Amino acid sequence: MVSVASLSAYDKLPNVDNFGLGLLLQTKQIKRMVSSYVGENAEFERQYLSGELEVELTPQGTLAERIRAGGAGIPAFYTSTGYGTLVQEGGAPIKYNSDGTIAIASQPRESPTVYYSS
Repeated sequence: MVSVASLSAYDKLPNVDNFGLGLLLQTKQIKRMVSSYVGENAEFERQYLSGELEVELTPQGTLAERIRAGGAGIPAFYTSTGYGTLVQEGGAPIKYNSDGTIAIASQPRESPTVYYSS
């Protein structure tokens, strides 16, 4: 039997405890979750707050575009969502230590000034 672990999962709604990604969370096969909404999955919450799960919260439209762009071979795209927040400035908690302190914080995102003339 092949053991699968340390998965990175992308899902807009990992909120069901005993179905889909909820089953992988129960067996601790997911290491990192990129999601737009965490829902009410008790195991997801427990693993995140205890430092067992890395989480990147992404607005739903941005998440959909990341998936679409990746499938189309587009390495990057611009969105102003998150500008001026911890997402852009860095420091949003990605992973906690078991004592509740931040183990991994997000890094500052590049935000160049773009000039154009009409």
